Amino acid sequence: MTKILHLYPEINITCGVSKSIFSIVTNTNEIYENYVFCIGGDGIDKYKRAGINIVFFPENKRGLFQTLKIFFTLFYFIRKQKIEIIHSHHRYFDLIAFIISKLISVRTITSVQSKVYGKKHLSYKSEILVACSSCIKEHLIKYFKIDPQKIKVIYNFVDLKDVRIQTEKSMLKRELGIDENRVVIGFIGRFSIREKGVDVLLEAFRRISREYANLKLIMIGDGDDKNYIDNFITNNNINTITLSPKENIYEYFNLIDIVVLPSRVEPFGIVAIEAGLMKKSLVASSVDGLKEIVDNGLNGILFQSENVEFLTNSLRTLIQENNLRIRLGEELYKKVMINYTSDIIIPLYKETYQRLMKNHR
Repeated sequence: MTKILHLYPEINITCGVSKSIFSIVTNTNEIYENYVFCIGGDGIDKYKRAGINIVFFPENKRGLFQTLKIFFTLFYFIRKQKIEIIHSHHRYFDLIAFIISKLISVRTITSVQSKVYGKKHLSYKSEILVACSSCIKEHLIKYFKIDPQKIKVIYNFVDLKDVRIQTEKSMLKRELGIDENRVVIGFIGRFSIREKGVDVLLEAFRRISREYANLKLIMIGDGDDKNYIDNFITNNNINTITLSPKENIYEYFNLIDIVVLPSRVEPFGIVAIEAGLMKKSLVASSVDGLKEIVDNGLNGILFQSENVEFLTNSLRTLIQENNLRIRLGEELYKKVMINYTSDIIIPLYKETYQRLMKNHR
C-alpha cells in the first residue's frame, strides 16, 4: 500500500484546505496509507476521531531555526515510515518537500490553493502542481513561469457523506433565537476584511435592514477581524449573530436562505459548492474561482467585488422573490453534482498519485 504524507501548517475546522485534505484522505484510505502533518489548528481532534494518522508538531514561531526543526522532524519521519509520496498543501512545505526529495527517494506533489507572490525561485518545486481552479493555474503560469504541462487542475469538492442533519431546522432556529418568518442571510468562512470582504457584507446588510424588518444575518467563523464585526454589529444595531466555527456546518446551511460570499480574493470557494449541495441561493463576488462556479443569473448572482450597492440590490431581489431563490439553488445543486463531488474528483487524485508512482518505477 502506497504511503502518502500530507503537509499543511494548520488544520482548522472552517478552513477550505483543511476540508479538502480531510476529504482526500478519508476517500482514499482504502488504497493508500495516509498521514497528515501539521503544526497547529482547531481541527486536529476531528481528524483523530476519523481515524486519520495525524502528526501534530506544535511550533508557534516561524524562522530559520523553527524551519530546520520541522525539516529534520519530517526527514526522519519520512525515512522511518518509508513515505513514498509527499503531498504538500502549502508553499512553505513545497520547498521543504523538494529538498527532502533530493535526499530521500520520494515523489512530490503540491496543491496550490491560493494566489501568492514573491520568492519566485523558491516556490513550487514539486513534480506535479495541482491548481484548485483555472485562475490559479493561470497565475502559476504567468507569475511563476511554471510549465503548463506540470500543472493539473483539480477542483475542490464536497462529499455527500458529510451531510448529516441531526437537529431539526425549527429546533436549531429556536436555539439561536431566530423567528420562523425571518429571511436568513448567511456568511461562512474566515472573518477577514482583506480577503473575504466581510465589511462589504455588513454594510450591505445594514442598508437592506432599513427596508425589511424580517431579516437575520448569521456569520459563522473566526479570524483577525472578529472585533471589527462585533463593533459594527453593536454600533449599527443590526440583527446579526456570530458563531464560532462549526464542524457539522451543513446543519447551519440548512437554516440559511441566502448565502453570501463577498470575497476580494477567492481562489476557489468551497463554501459556494457547499451552498449548492444544500440547494441554497448564492450571491458571490465576481472574482477568481467563484466565476468558474457561478454562472450569473443561472445558478447564482455575481456582483463586482466591493460594490456594496450591487450586493444590496441583489439581496433585495432575492428577499422579494422566493421562487428565484429556489430556482438558483436548484441550478447550483445540479452544477455541483455534475462537477464537484468526491465521486468525480477523488479518481483524479488517484490517477495523479498513480502517475507519480509509475514515473518513479
